[in-house]
Amino acid sequence: MSRSLSPSSPAAGYHPELEKRLEGYRKSDADREQLLRDVLSAYQALEIKYQETAIDLQNEQSSRRQWQARAKMCEDNLGIAHKAQESSPYVTVLIDGDGAPFLDDFYARGEAGGSDAAYQLNEELRKHIANLYPDYTTTHWNVIVNVFVNMEGMSAKLRACNLLPSTTDLHKIGQAFAHNQPLFQFVDVGAGKERADYKLREWFRLSLGNVQCKHIILGGICHDNGYLPMLEPYKHDASTTRRVSILATLPPEPQYRDMSFKPIRIERIFRSEHLPAKPTIQHFENGVNRPLRPIHSLPRDSLDPIVDGISNLGETTSRNYSPAPPERVDSWARVSKANDENTKEINVASKKPAPRKFLLLNKNQERLDPRIAAADKASQDKLYRRIKEVGKVCNFYHLTGKCSGNCGFHHGEKLPEGELNALRLKARTRACTGKSFCRDFDCTFGHVCPYGAQCHGKGCQFEETHDVDMMPSYKWYEDDHIERLTK
Repeated sequence: MSRSLSPSSPAAGYHPELEKRLEGYRKSDADREQLLRDVLSAYQALEIKYQETAIDLQNEQSSRRQWQARAKMCEDNLGIAHKAQESSPYVTVLIDGDGAPFLDDFYARGEAGGSDAAYQLNEELRKHIANLYPDYTTTHWNVIVNVFVNMEGMSAKLRACNLLPSTTDLHKIGQAFAHNQPLFQFVDVGAGKERADYKLREWFRLSLGNVQCKHIILGGICHDNGYLPMLEPYKHDASTTRRVSILATLPPEPQYRDMSFKPIRIERIFRSEHLPAKPTIQHFENGVNRPLRPIHSLPRDSLDPIVDGISNLGETTSRNYSPAPPERVDSWARVSKANDENTKEINVASKKPAPRKFLLLNKNQERLDPRIAAADKASQDKLYRRIKEVGKVCNFYHLTGKCSGNCGFHHGEKLPEGELNALRLKARTRACTGKSFCRDFDCTFGHVCPYGAQCHGKGCQFEETHDVDMMPSYKWYEDDHIERLTK
């Protein structure tokens, strides 16, 4: 007979081992579920990061392409700039003409000398540039030369020093200089101490900032400390000192020797010594050719350089005035018979000689203007009325008697003495371009300021002469005879 199990038996109602195992499975399922949740959360976080990274990558790719395009454009532009820079490189040569006069021979030969000076200067400059830049082919570099000079003032000074023949025109020399080399030129800056300086400084500033300008040569500046402030900021800048050379002509001021700029000297073209500070007259010091004639007591007022009289008579020119002829001294002038009632006098004295023209010079051989007597008001009024009626009168015709007649001014009858004196004073108020260097015996301009160092007028035409010594020391006559007025 079979055995039956009751519900209350352990086998039928309770299995501890199975329960334990089941509990283990339940825990495992929970862990697995949690793991899946964790994996899903991590995946979701990674997906978000992925999306963000993908967007960032896309942005980076876009930016990279943009920067690559920009870099390519910049490279192209740089290449174009380099080509443009190398296609027309040039050298600037800036010369203060007052500090770099040519050798005497160039002036003596006139236009041929100006042309030859340009040719030789171009050769010397190219040699200098080739030596400075041995790693470059400099033969295609342009050389630009600007000579800044007061043409009229320089002409007068050269003539006064007997270096520029009377038949030679400095303007023609400058034109020949420019015609020989297409990038060479004389720049006429006109009268004034600072005009050449200003031009040169501005050209230097402009050239220094231009990459196409490979090198700058400054000439004729070492004699003038006024250019030191222009160079001072760059004397320790190696990138600038490499690009700048100093063309040494006249003896340099000491401060220039302390600078690092490359020196260059071209002795076959430029003078290495100053022009005579004042025109040299041999008689003054050594009596060569003619002994000096002794002077007999000259009245002080005949030597007074201060101009009296009107100072506002307007424009025009100035002239040289002849001294009163010396008192006539006859070696023998009369033949007489003493105590003879019918005594006859025979005057055998020579005719009164015409006054000799002369220049009045101070101890430095600077020209002064002789004193002119004040013009009376009636004569001034007559002169003004005449000018109003017939137009400006010709100074040269009335004061010197020398005019071709093509001047455009009124000639007519010679003016009366009173009006002539008024015209002399009127002419004297206009400054001669040569100032105290002028040696024209018929010049009708003024040569020094009548007020000298005491002048306080703004824009005085004679500003450059305010420091001229106004004490006369010599009379220089047309025949080259010299009279010494002071010991």
